[in-house]
Amino acid sequence: MKDITVPTKIEVRVAEGRRGVFCTEDLKEGELIEEAPVVLLDNNKWEECDSNLLKYLFPWGELRDDWQEFCEEHGGILPIHATRPVMVLGYGMIYDRHVEYNVEFKLEKKLFACQFIAKCGIKEGEELILAKNDISDERQPTKV
Repeated sequence: MKDITVPTKIEVRVAEGRRGVFCTEDLKEGELIEEAPVVLLDNNKWEECDSNLLKYLFPWGELRDDWQEFCEEHGGILPIHATRPVMVLGYGMIYDRHVEYNVEFKLEKKLFACQFIAKCGIKEGEELILAKNDISDERQPTKV
């Protein structure tokens, strides 16, 4: 694990009755916005997580123990079996999510951290938005 740097170009504000993360300075495409520590949950099953918490969790690439059993029974695997939920600390849990987004994330297992990177140039005052990803809606098995 390495030291985590506190982000300097973003802040949390209340807008339209909810919290959001906003730029305090312009960000360039590809710029690292934040590197936040992560916490793996003891319960690694998406479908057993609190439904409100599901909105905020991120997919950590790791096969669940029951993936093979599911494959044999259903002829494929769901994304919920190929990842486990992880909680991102820092501002990571506050970013809004939408189909139109300006921030991408990358989970770095070696660092035990999540990196948030500007997908495009983002102007001062703009809200930072992650891609909407509702893993619980992915119902069709993928062949392995």
